[in-house]
Amino acid sequence: MTEDVVRVESTAFRPAKRIVTQCRAQTLCTRDVLRRGLESPPAGTPCRADLEHAKSATAQRTILSAMSAHLSASSFAIESMAQSIELHFASDTFLAVPTLVVTRALLEYAATAAWILDPQVSADQRLARNCAASIRAVERSVRELGPDFDGGKFQATRESLLNYYVAAGVDVQYFVDPKTNSVRREVRSVRVGTARAAINYNISQRISKQIQIGDVYGILSSVAHGEQVAIAMTSVSIETQLRAIAFACFRSVEAYSTAVHAYVGAVPGGFINPQDLQDLLATFPHDVQERRAANARRFGGD
Repeated sequence: MTEDVVRVESTAFRPAKRIVTQCRAQTLCTRDVLRRGLESPPAGTPCRADLEHAKSATAQRTILSAMSAHLSASSFAIESMAQSIELHFASDTFLAVPTLVVTRALLEYAATAAWILDPQVSADQRLARNCAASIRAVERSVRELGPDFDGGKFQATRESLLNYYVAAGVDVQYFVDPKTNSVRREVRSVRVGTARAAINYNISQRISKQIQIGDVYGILSSVAHGEQVAIAMTSVSIETQLRAIAFACFRSVEAYSTAVHAYVGAVPGGFINPQDLQDLLATFPHDVQERRAANARRFGGD
């Protein structure tokens, strides 16, 4: 379906495209905010608290260095995914399914970054969460692709990462087989100082806590995993797909940007034109708009 056709058939295309473009611009801004904050942490911020805490122990100092590198890489990935979504809207042919899959990945990255940077937890807890997130990523790759995939590079990366953390003083705890009482190879949790973080967490639960997105993640996951019913349903309405992409992109970047700004002591400004949001909301069916209006009157929300 070409962009011209989408413009004719869907009133959601233009506001969705503008929202995605604004989200991509915000990821670029947020990445710069994070870079400057990591280079020179302002006093009284969680970022500075992590640095001061790391000075007290070699282990924390080493882990904080890994955390800074991981956050920088994640910020680049989030910006790249937002740019990819933007490019899908700018191409001659708009392909909804691959765009939905990239949007799902953006949700996951943003939720994980917001979880790691939580200013309400201790410095050790943030370090432990970062260790857990990085180990989980490589463990899932090994489990889903197999230990021999690509010449065993993922398996080698896993071993190198675990050795790095253990050498830095991270307490890596493995699963124990309840039948044989033997230790399995899968990591169960990590401990940094007095803080513990589980490895095998449910990403959908993480997203529901960090990003207000309703059941959109479930829909995106169904498409990503190739569930035929979900694909058939998404092909019914281009507007449904466009709204899901735009709102997921907006909420992901909002949560990520808010977390980064709070971590380095900066104040994020609004980055979405309210009129674009209103224009997108106006594309909902009338019965949905009426329910939203009724709920707003009932609970005093928008």
